[in-house]
Order: sequence, then C-alpha cells, then structure tokens
Amino acid sequence: MKVNSYVAMEAAVPLSCYYPETENPPIESSLVLADVNSPTPKYAQRLGYHGYLSDIGGNMNNRVSYYNQLDFWLMTGTLNPSIEIAMGTVVDQALHWPLGSNMVSLAFNIVKNVDWITNQKRKPDNRIGNGRYKFDTIPRFFTGPYTRPVADPHEGMSFVARSRTRPLGGGEPPPDFQDLNLKEIYRFDDQRSCHSGQFQRNIQLMYGNNDGIQWSEPFYHRMMSDLRVSPN
Repeated sequence: MKVNSYVAMEAAVPLSCYYPETENPPIESSLVLADVNSPTPKYAQRLGYHGYLSDIGGNMNNRVSYYNQLDFWLMTGTLNPSIEIAMGTVVDQALHWPLGSNMVSLAFNIVKNVDWITNQKRKPDNRIGNGRYKFDTIPRFFTGPYTRPVADPHEGMSFVARSRTRPLGGGEPPPDFQDLNLKEIYRFDDQRSCHSGQFQRNIQLMYGNNDGIQWSEPFYHRMMSDLRVSPN
C-alpha cells in the first residue's frame, strides 16, 4: 500500500511507535514506573511498541497528528460516581442483593480511571482466572492450562507489552509530523464527546463555536487540506 497523506486523529497509538529504536521519545513517567514493577517488552523486535511504525510512509512527506492533551479516553477519563453507583445497583437488584452488601457493588464503585494511560499501567492483561498473559524474557508466554508462546506482534502489543510513552493523540507529535492542537483551535476539552469529536460532536461545532462564531478554518476544510483532497 502506498500512502501520500497520514492524518492521525486523537490516535490511541503509543508515541514511541513512530521513533526508531535507536532514538528516545519523551517518556510517560507513570508508565516507566509501572514497568519497573511489572516488566514487559519495549522494542518492536520483541513484540513491543517502540519502533513499530518508525518507517511508516518512507516516501510520504505529509504526516499530521490531531491531538488533545485533555482527551477523555486517552488521558483524563474517569467514571462518573453516579454511574458507578447506578451500575452497582442494577447488578445488585438483578442478583437480589442489597446495595453495598456484595463484592459486585464494591468492584463497580472502586473502578475510577478509564483512560488509555491507566489501561497501559495494568498490563500484562490482568484478566481473572486461567489464561493470563505473562512476559518472560525468553520465550514470551501466554500462560494457562494451554501454555503457548506469543509470536504475533498485534497480540503482543494488545495484551502483553506496555507503552513507555503517552499516546500520539495525547500531546505534541514527533518532529517529522505536522500538528493540530484540537484544544486550542477547535476547543476540544475533556468531555467524552470530544474524543472523536469530529464524529460525535454536533455538526455545527465543527464550523464554529457555541456562540455561532465561525472558526478561522472549518474543521472539515482543514481535514481535507491535510489529506490533500480537493474540495471540488
């Protein structure tokens, strides 16, 4: 496949994917600390993230990242306490248990952070029961009653490897990318609807703000320009 334009929109892809393994991208200290306590593979050659997309678009000179440092699902998301309690209540009623008297309610009410960073901290995949993922230096194992090595990079990155960097869409991109700060230009904030806001927001907000004042460049005009698509 040949690509002439690459536009990443609030991309949930580790920043380190776009850096060669010989370079050091800006780290996310909380993720580095998590990996000290629970090591996982780092480099693409070992089924990690760092370097996986470093050669993307060898002949492509148009790379753009649309980012939001407050993005709910990437950087800041937490469950609303009223939603947590309601979820616990529904489960309690379904099981005929009074609220607060069982572990189900407790589980719902202690889960707070739902963002990408938090998910990375919890790796390797911490599922309950048999078949947990585990990283051993050599080889890489998916452990359980049917132990087998993990050889597919997509499986390794999804369930075993932890990023040491924030996602591409959560801040400024690598030097070889153009950038679009969605918070500054189009007032994207920490609301859920602002993640993929180009699809979830009211269509009017892609052309102007809440007061009806038009953006200097409507969002979709900017996107078509970055994708090098003619509006005609």
